[in-house]
Amino acid sequence: QMYPQNISNCVIGFSKVSALHGDDPLWEALASAAVLNALEFKPQELANCVRGFSRVPLSLRDQHLWRALAQPLAPMASGMNAQDVSELVDGFSKLSGTFSQPLWEVLTSAVTDVAPCLNPFQVSLCSRGFSRVPG
Repeated sequence: QMYPQNISNCVIGFSKVSALHGDDPLWEALASAAVLNALEFKPQELANCVRGFSRVPLSLRDQHLWRALAQPLAPMASGMNAQDVSELVDGFSKLSGTFSQPLWEVLTSAVTDVAPCLNPFQVSLCSRGFSRVPG
């Protein structure tokens, strides 16, 4: 049993290790843990998971994982800060399977809420992220 914070720290940390490929059993274990704990993630933990998993080669980018990670977004959207929102927009935009309208409506609303607080780097993450989303 891993706690949500430990899962997100492992995902973001291990995603920086280029020797670990998407088919490594470690990623399968972390993906399973993330799916089981998705509803327990705090905004920063969710952002870490989305950012980390988006760096893993395509073989791991499974729809079940992304649906699970998108699920807690709506209830937590109003409590997210500018950093979390910008990282989620950038991370989810790298995954072609996440271009569902409800997800992007939540993210658009979250960006609108934090817009006055976005720094230039966060603005660039949001711009880059939204530019990848069709329509």
